[in-house]
Amino acid sequence: MESPPGTAALFDHAPVGLWAAGPDGSRTYFNRQWLAFTGRTLAAERDNGWTEGIHPDDFERCLGTYLRAVHGRRAYELEYRLRRFDGEYRWMHDTGVPHYSDDGTFVAYVGSAVDITDRRRAQDERERLLQDAEAASRAKDQFLATLSHELRTPLNAVVGWAHMLRSGKLDEAATVRAIETIDRNARAQSQLISDILDISRIVSGKLRLNVRPVDLTPVVEAALDTVRPSAEAKASGSRPCSTPAPAPSPATPIACSR
Repeated sequence: MESPPGTAALFDHAPVGLWAAGPDGSRTYFNRQWLAFTGRTLAAERDNGWTEGIHPDDFERCLGTYLRAVHGRRAYELEYRLRRFDGEYRWMHDTGVPHYSDDGTFVAYVGSAVDITDRRRAQDERERLLQDAEAASRAKDQFLATLSHELRTPLNAVVGWAHMLRSGKLDEAATVRAIETIDRNARAQSQLISDILDISRIVSGKLRLNVRPVDLTPVVEAALDTVRPSAEAKASGSRPCSTPAPAPSPATPIACSR
């Protein structure tokens, strides 16, 4: 049939693409909106001609869903990409329903196709923003965990050496070393706090690293002094090694101390 009886003019003035198909699923009618979208004639679109505009990646799924609905005399909804007159593939929401005569005989399918490309793009953008927000949240959690560790490390050294000083069991040299270690770790913690206040520089990409040759021997000794109270409390027996000093390496002193 050309179109549902008495509705051709109404179909042509509809704001969406409309179509009709016979009992076998071959489409017999497309309204003016559909033809304007595809840029093809009614003769070219009839029967299975309209399927030539389906995106190759959607073709099998689209036709399979459509034909199964036709053979089962069922309504269906389907999204697929259809080539527009300018060659761009646009996402369409295609809906079809069976049409029966007064005596209950199945005579046709009628349906509509609406361009939903903009809606899908907005949905994809929302999903991308959600993923970005989730990634930022994970990064924040990781940053806070790292920050907690970095702040706790010098604090543990200060508390450990302070406890050893209070015990009164340190000789003069160890006492001097304890005071130096406490002072050094207090300064390290102060630097960490300054880094936190400058976090905006990291976010904006304006952070500059002062990379220069660093003698790692005092860095390693300072690290050992930091953990020595805990090590001695656990009787781990950790002590500095006597291997030759390593050659200076390019780094930032603060980063090495961490």
